[in-house]
Amino acid sequence: MSTTNTGEIPIPKTVTPVEVSGGNMVMLGAVWVILYLLFPSALGWFWSAFTSLLILAATVGADLTAVEGVDYHGFLLFNPLNKTRRAIFPGLHQKLPWETMEEGSQESLRQVVASEGPENFPTNDPAENMVAKLTIHKRMDVSGTPEQAAANFIRFHSIDKDSLTKVVRKEILKMFSTYYAQNEMEDLLNPHVIQDAVLNDPANREIIEGMEKRWGISIGVILETSEPDKDTKDMKRTPARAEAMRTAMRKLMAKDKDGNAGLDVEKARRGALSLDETAEFREEFTSFEVKVDAPDLKNLHDVNIIPPGTLGKRGEK
Repeated sequence: MSTTNTGEIPIPKTVTPVEVSGGNMVMLGAVWVILYLLFPSALGWFWSAFTSLLILAATVGADLTAVEGVDYHGFLLFNPLNKTRRAIFPGLHQKLPWETMEEGSQESLRQVVASEGPENFPTNDPAENMVAKLTIHKRMDVSGTPEQAAANFIRFHSIDKDSLTKVVRKEILKMFSTYYAQNEMEDLLNPHVIQDAVLNDPANREIIEGMEKRWGISIGVILETSEPDKDTKDMKRTPARAEAMRTAMRKLMAKDKDGNAGLDVEKARRGALSLDETAEFREEFTSFEVKVDAPDLKNLHDVNIIPPGTLGKRGEK
């Protein structure tokens, strides 16, 4: 298992079965014998050999007895007689005339199938959750012997890429989810530490290596970020904001160095709120002039005024 799947890609050798090379030799020999019988002369063997070589060159040029693999690519040949498949890698390789390239079987050895996106993981505190960006890379594994590389190519090509991506990601997410659920939020802020802890766990490594062997792939995992979600951040921020507000109020209410009194409680509260950039604080003041003219009330000295708009209807049953 790698971390990023960015290492050098080896070019595997193509394993040519004995029956392929032997079959081509038998067919070439049969052609030579037939031609030799058709040229009963002292130089019959020469003309038979010369003509056989020309026929061999023609079959190679027509992709009947040889096929060329593109650089950094591989594909599959299907033998309809014995219903077998074999992998062909870059280079010119022998084939039987009836072997055909499977449609859509050509694959780039450098192809990386990736899945990425944010994931929500609960911590050991049910009220605290983390958001992590996790990227998972999958690439065909051709780093082993030629036989292993061929087997991995066949397995990788036989699996639907989307289905493989979902299965692998589901297993990897289980590992990270278990780790997050066993730790506190404060210990889940360093993605590098989390990634090393999860991927180097013996049980997790065994699962990942099992998937790699089963599907002939190399799996790379990158944990890019790990941070609390919005609700958790707000929950953690509230006590800190309350303490900061209390501190600000104490300073605003304290006497200065000359002994002058500070602000009263209400003004200190307003001042502290105005200093908090995240606080939603608003004050509205309404002013209006009122002229009282009551000539019949000579002894009037106290007046209670109800501002317009402050009276409302109470709910009716």
